[in-house]
Amino acid sequence: MGMTKVHVWHDLSGQIVAVGHSGGGAKCLPVPGEKQFVLEIEVEDSCISSLHRTHRIDPLRQVIVAIQSI
Repeated sequence: MGMTKVHVWHDLSGQIVAVGHSGGGAKCLPVPGEKQFVLEIEVEDSCISSLHRTHRIDPLRQVIVAIQSI
């Protein structure tokens, strides 16, 4: 499986609100909404569609982390 560079929009608490990537090598400029931030990361192709359910952003370290099952 391949890796894809994606933009992850998140709020201040680290909840992922959107994930996007440009296909075919197109350039894009992510624009966050009010009180949102964007982080560019590289992830496995197969997990892009579920990223918002399985991960969150650590806003202080600016890294993606898996959500722990309770």
